[in-house]
Amino acid sequence: MRELPLSAVLVFSLAGASICAAGAQGASRGFSSAGVRYVCPMHADVRSGIAGTCPICKMRLIPRSTRLGNYRMEVQTVPDPPVAGQLTSLGLLVRDPYSQARVRDFELLHDRFLHLFVVSQDLEFFAHVHPHLDPDGQLSTDLVLPRPAMYEMYADFTPAGGTPQLLQRGVIVKGARASVVDGRVHLSPDLASKIDGSVRVGIHAPDIVAGRQQLLTFSVENAETGEPVRDLEPYLGAQAHLFSVSDDLADAFHSHPIAEVSSATGPDVSFQVAFSRAGAHRVWVQMQRAGRVSTVAFTVPVLPAPQDKSD
Repeated sequence: MRELPLSAVLVFSLAGASICAAGAQGASRGFSSAGVRYVCPMHADVRSGIAGTCPICKMRLIPRSTRLGNYRMEVQTVPDPPVAGQLTSLGLLVRDPYSQARVRDFELLHDRFLHLFVVSQDLEFFAHVHPHLDPDGQLSTDLVLPRPAMYEMYADFTPAGGTPQLLQRGVIVKGARASVVDGRVHLSPDLASKIDGSVRVGIHAPDIVAGRQQLLTFSVENAETGEPVRDLEPYLGAQAHLFSVSDDLADAFHSHPIAEVSSATGPDVSFQVAFSRAGAHRVWVQMQRAGRVSTVAFTVPVLPAPQDKSD
């Protein structure tokens, strides 16, 4: 399975890796890259010569690194292969792109050292878990995979002294019959509001165009009364979390709300997104209210980028 690093924008494709931070314009006009010492792990164009926080997502800026190599992630399961419906012990190791030594130190990213997203090939199963980090660099967690199928695992992390990464590995559960190609789903747009627990979540999106930075806004209501919810709680250091995957599992990104255009406790939460290519993309949004995390899913249609008429 191919593994691809991501820049702070966290967008990648199986066709090839992209370090979007390279050559990005600084947040301040005329700011020389030579003076850049800190960057936002989520927004590559936010750079600073001094420590601070990102004005967009309020994350702590991290030291800028020149280590742009391809980190490698190894995955082990017990049992191997996993058995549907049974507890699977999952072990992860990350290796340095130059020395191949295991990475032991990670930056804290929204209260966790590593965010692991697990998605089934049919896009019906989704999990967001946080493996435990041992001093020797071993990351481990337990997970139940419900059906015989292929599952993709996306690990979002920043190695100490390295660049933000989103690495992908696949796991096949015992008894899975469909091949990678045969098992691909073809999604239809689904922008209807969703209910999970005490909240109803609606999505407000313009015509989304591939390659364009745009806003996705979600409105949160009380599922019973329809009243706007104004008591959302921080979840893992953010107002909410968004994870998106294309229908072929090749393109993915993890995003957090833009503080300046979102309501701190609801009802509106807005994310800056950039889908790399046209097609249908499944989007999961997670938020917390009264101590319970709600997860809702939408299917967002993405239009092709307009052709350059000068050609």
